[in-house]
Amino acid sequence: MQFKISALNRYSVYVILYHLLFLAFSISSWIPMQVMLVYLVGVFCIEFRSVSRNVTYTVIFVILSVFSGICFLFRGAFINSSLIIYQIFFGIILQFYLDRKIGPFIYAIILVFYSAFVYLNIIRGADLDYILYQRSKNMVSFYALLYTIYYYIEDYRWNKNINIFPAINCAILSLMTVGRSSIVVSLLLLLFIFCYQFSLISNISKIKRVAIIVFFALGFVYLNYQLLMQLYESSFGRFIELGVSMTGREDINEIYLNKMENDPFALIFGVTLDDPIFATFDFNLHNSFFSAHYFWGILSFLFFGVIIATLFVKGRTFYKGLLIILLARGFTDQVFFIDFMDVIVYYLIFLIFNLGINSASNDNEIKEVAYV
Repeated sequence: MQFKISALNRYSVYVILYHLLFLAFSISSWIPMQVMLVYLVGVFCIEFRSVSRNVTYTVIFVILSVFSGICFLFRGAFINSSLIIYQIFFGIILQFYLDRKIGPFIYAIILVFYSAFVYLNIIRGADLDYILYQRSKNMVSFYALLYTIYYYIEDYRWNKNINIFPAINCAILSLMTVGRSSIVVSLLLLLFIFCYQFSLISNISKIKRVAIIVFFALGFVYLNYQLLMQLYESSFGRFIELGVSMTGREDINEIYLNKMENDPFALIFGVTLDDPIFATFDFNLHNSFFSAHYFWGILSFLFFGVIIATLFVKGRTFYKGLLIILLARGFTDQVFFIDFMDVIVYYLIFLIFNLGINSASNDNEIKEVAYV
């Protein structure tokens, strides 16, 4: 009896292994970063025929990587330069997303397991700054946001479903990890999903839903007031203590921008991180847009222009909302450009511009369904 793995299933396996390797690398030191490279090279070799039929994805990232290499050579600085090698292979994962149906089930499973991992560590009183390998609790909540948005992309694209519960889970995790930007962005995601759902229902349903929410919200607050006040103090404690102060990020922003303004070489090839302030923060720029400029130099402005152009594309409201939320998170931390999860940004951009879309997807359908 012969078994044949379909292309759709095969590509889904590639994607889920990519994410599992990434999470394993993030949670434990047992999986070195080089394993990700070996895996991507292996997938590239196995799927060479498929990749070679549409080289657009690969060419885009090869160009970015080559220009990144040129910037590093001209600067004579090679901090995090190994990431440009991984960037070459991002096009493979992006091609799988756009050409094949991955679907939301994979991300539902990942989200459940990752959320369970975080909740269990919270219950046992673990320090959330140390449950991921060399990553702070800000990244703990960021990965929850990341996989929640991945789930929404796939569920909306293929099923036109919009379920609010993943956004609620993301908001709860962010509140428990206490990071200020994570709390703001997760609540923004929750508000966006709620408003988008709200726009799809009739006026009578809107009145009913608001009445039900208000009734249960008031009852819940009345019965759990003390508990909610404790949660408020623990979750928003850093807001109360620091307000909107960016705790060192202002210094990084000021120095980086000054170098760009006063040195044309730095503007073209990226800023050299030779100021002591960068070493103080372990060369973490705490801003994904600065990181993009650091890696890509003046080419990053073309990429920023593409992002701005997405806002003027007619329709695609749901995708645009998710992209804005992700980039808002990237404004206060170096979570993108270049990182293994950059693919989600490119995926959303391609979906918004309707590029490389599998005709079997529901992207062009108008009918949408909102689920509570």
